[in-house]
Amino acid sequence: MSVSTGVARKKLPPMLTSYLEYKESYSDCLILFQVGDFYEAFFEDARTVARTLNLTLTSRDKRDPDPIPMCGVPVSSVDGYIERLVDSGFSVALISQVSSTPGPGGMVERKLERIVTPGVRLLGTDASQNKSGSVAAVFPANEHGFAIAYSSVQDGIISVSECGYENLYSELDRISPLEIILPSVGSSGKKLDRRSTWIRRIEQGDRTRVIKFRSDSYLDYNENQRSLNSITGFNRLSAAARRAVSLLCAYIDETTVDSFVSFESIREHRAETVLRLDDTTRKALEIVSNARDGGSDGTLFSIMNYTCSAGGERLLREWLINPLVDKEKIVERQQAVELLLNHNVEREQLRNLLSGVTDLERVAARIELGVVTAREMAALRDTLFQFSSLQEVLSGLRVNTGLLADSLKTLSAPGDLTGRLKSALSDNPPAVLGEGGIIRQGFDAELDRLRALRKGGKGWLIEFEAEQRKITGIASLKVKFNNVLGYFIEVTKPNVSKVPSHYTKRQSTANTERFVTDLLKERESELVGAHDAELKKERELFEELREFLRQYTLKLRTFARSLATLDVLQSFAELAARENYVKPEIDLSKDLTISNGKHPVLAGILKNRFVPNSHLLKDSQSSCVVLTGANMGGKSTYLRQAGLIVIMAQAGSFVPAESARIGIVDGVFARIGASDYLIEGESTFMVEMREIAAIISSATDRSLLLIDEVGRGTATTDGLAIAEAILEWILDSIKCRTLFATHFHELTALADRYPQVINLSVGSVDRDGEVVFTHEICEGPANRSYGIEVARLAGLPGSLLERARVMLDKIEKEKESAVKLSVNSESARQLSFFSSDLRNHLPEDYEDLRKLRSKLEKLDPDSLSPRQALEVLYDLVSAAK
Repeated sequence: MSVSTGVARKKLPPMLTSYLEYKESYSDCLILFQVGDFYEAFFEDARTVARTLNLTLTSRDKRDPDPIPMCGVPVSSVDGYIERLVDSGFSVALISQVSSTPGPGGMVERKLERIVTPGVRLLGTDASQNKSGSVAAVFPANEHGFAIAYSSVQDGIISVSECGYENLYSELDRISPLEIILPSVGSSGKKLDRRSTWIRRIEQGDRTRVIKFRSDSYLDYNENQRSLNSITGFNRLSAAARRAVSLLCAYIDETTVDSFVSFESIREHRAETVLRLDDTTRKALEIVSNARDGGSDGTLFSIMNYTCSAGGERLLREWLINPLVDKEKIVERQQAVELLLNHNVEREQLRNLLSGVTDLERVAARIELGVVTAREMAALRDTLFQFSSLQEVLSGLRVNTGLLADSLKTLSAPGDLTGRLKSALSDNPPAVLGEGGIIRQGFDAELDRLRALRKGGKGWLIEFEAEQRKITGIASLKVKFNNVLGYFIEVTKPNVSKVPSHYTKRQSTANTERFVTDLLKERESELVGAHDAELKKERELFEELREFLRQYTLKLRTFARSLATLDVLQSFAELAARENYVKPEIDLSKDLTISNGKHPVLAGILKNRFVPNSHLLKDSQSSCVVLTGANMGGKSTYLRQAGLIVIMAQAGSFVPAESARIGIVDGVFARIGASDYLIEGESTFMVEMREIAAIISSATDRSLLLIDEVGRGTATTDGLAIAEAILEWILDSIKCRTLFATHFHELTALADRYPQVINLSVGSVDRDGEVVFTHEICEGPANRSYGIEVARLAGLPGSLLERARVMLDKIEKEKESAVKLSVNSESARQLSFFSSDLRNHLPEDYEDLRKLRSKLEKLDPDSLSPRQALEVLYDLVSAAK
C-alpha cells in the first residue's frame, strides 16, 4: 500500500481509514470510493487514476505539509472511466454508498459493489459496446498437458480446451484472453510463480495480458450458491478440465461479489471442428489485428465489417478466427447470405432494425449482477418491441429452413416481459436512480400520491417566492435549495438593507446573502420528507423490476445470439453486394481453384487499380507452386490472397473473385516475413526455423501452406539447402497444397523431379530501359534478378545504383570464370592418369571432393526416408563448411 510515512502517522478520518482497509483487502485493484456524486481515489491510486485518465490531481487538506492526493470521476459516467482504466491493464474495485445519510459515528455506509478487471468487465451503456473482455483459467494437469477454461462471461457460456505443452501458447493466442488466472500450486504440488518457464513464455507471448495467481483452494470451488455440477456439460469433463472451470468460476465470483453470472453450459473446444490458424498465421494475414499497432485498421475484419450491432461485431471476429471445416454448415451460411443478397429491400430494412438493438448479452449479465440501469432497461424494452418488425421482414423472405428460419422462430418476445417494461418504465428514464422519474406515472398509486405531494410543495415555493418579493420589494429575490442549507432565500448584497428583521442569516457568498425564515424551515421538512418518500418508493419499485427481469436472462442470451447471427449474415450479404463478390463452391476435394481473385483488403483500397490473379492447385497434379521474382512484384500479396479467400469462404462469406472452388482446408499455416525476438534472444533465422518446425509438425494433407522467403536469415548456401529440404519434406511427407515463394531460383529445378510442382513468377516489362512490375502472376520461373530495379524504385541515388551494376557485372564474370575453372579441373583429373605434372593444377581440396563424389554415387535417393534424406543434407552442408 503506497501511503507516505507522514500520511501514515496521521490520525485519518473514518472515511479514509475505511478506504485504506479496502485497499489492503484488494491490493491488486485501484479503489474508487463513492463520496456523494463522485467516485474518488486517494493516495497513490489517485496519482495513477489521474495519470491514466489525464485528469486533474488535487488533494485534501491543501494547507497540510503532506496533503493527501485525490482524484474523482462522476457517478453518472463512471463506467466509461473504468473502461479506460481496465484498457490500460488495471483492475478496479468499486466501493459504493449504500445510503445517503450518515449512520452511527457519522459515517455513510458503503460496501464493495463489484470488481471490474480486463477480463471481467460487464460495464454499462457508456462503455464501448464491442468490448466484452475475456478471461481464461489455466491448470497444468501434468508435465505435458494443460486444461484451459475460458469465457467472455456476459454470454453465459464457458468453453474448455485441453492441449499439450507444445500447443499451449498457440491455443492461448487463439482464445486471446485479456486476463489469465493461474493456480498458486500445480497438480504435482509444486508452487507456481512468474519464474516458471511456461508462465514466462505466456507473458512474453503477449505483454498486454494480465496474469494473476489465486489460491489452490479455487481449484475445488463448489459453493452452495454456485453448484458447478448443475452446469450442463461439467460432469463430462476430465478431472483437469473440471479444476480449470472451478478456478475460472471462483475468480469470476470474486469479481462480482454478492451476485452471480449464471452459466448455462460448457462447450468443449475440439480443434478438428474449426480451421486451424495459429498466432503466426493470424498476424501474417492480419485477420483481426494489424501488424502496425495491433488495431483493426487494414485488416480482413475491417473490410468485412458491415455489422450494425455490438453483438454482431463480436460474432464476426469469432467467425473469422474460427472458420468452419464442416461443409454442410458452411453451405448453410452461404444459403442465408445468398438469400439476403438477392433481397436488397429486405436487407436494408434488417440493417436499419439491427442498428437500433441494444447489447442483450451485456444487459443480461448486468441484470444478473443487479446493476442494470433504468436506461439499459429502456433500451431492452425498445429492442424487444423491434422483434415484431424483424419477424415481418424475415417472413417476407419466405424461409422455411436454415439460419434465417431459426431466427424467425427465436425472435418472439414474451408478452409479460414487454408488458411489464412498457407499463413500469417512463419513456426516457434518467441515468441515475436518485434523480426520480424512472417509474411511469400511473404504474403505482402510492408513488403517484407522493409525487403529487412533492409537486404541491413546489407550487407553494413558487407562491412563497412571489410573496417575499412583494413584501420586500426585492425583484431579484430567489428561493433556492442545496444539500448543506436546505431551502433558503437568496438576496444580492445591494438589496440587503431591504431584508425584514424576521429573516435569519445563514450564509454569505461573494455577491449574495442567504437567509431562512421559520415558515420556510417548517415547510422544508414537509417538502424534503415528501421527496425522500417518493425516491424511496421509486427505488423499491425499481429493485422489484430488476428482480423480475432475472428470470429472463437465459432467454435474452438466446435472443442475443440469434440477433448477432442475423447481423453477421446480412453483413456478408452487404459486403458481397457492394464489392460484387461471388459464392465459392465448397467441396471435399483437395483442390484450390480461384479465377481472377483479389486480395480483399488491398482491392478494397486500390479498387480498379488492383491486378487480379488466379490460383490453380490440384491434388497430386499441381498442388505445389514455387513462386519466384522480384520482392516488389507481389509474391507475398499472392500468398496472403489465397489464405484470406479460404478463410472468408469457410467462414461462410462470398469471396473477391470471378469464381472459386475450394476443397475444405483444415488449417492455413503462413510464414510470411519475420522479425527479431531480441527480448527473448532469438534471431530472425531462429524465429523462421521455429515457425517452419511448427508448420511441419501441425500440417496435414488437407492444409494450405503459405511460405515466403524461407532461408533468407542465414548464409546463402545454408539457406538454399534448408529451403530445398523443407520443400522436399512437404512434397514427400505432408503432400498438401503449398504456395512457396522464394528468391532461390535453384528451387525451380524441383519441377523436373516432382510432377506436382509448377513454377510461377511475377510479371515485369521493360520500358525505356527500366523494369516495371505488372503484378501479374505468370507461368514459368523468373529469368533474372530484379534487386537493382527494386533499389531504384525505393529511391536510392543513381550513382549508387550505377556502382551496383558495375559490381554485379564483376560478380557474374567471376562466376563464369569459376565455371571454367571447374571444367578445367575436371579435365585435369581425367588427364592426371597420363601426366603427373598436371596434378599441380588440381584444387587443394580435390581429394575431399573425390571422396564426396564417391559417397554420393553410392546413395540411392529413392530408398531414403525423408528423415534420412534430411540427415544426409545436413552432413553435406557441414562438409561444405
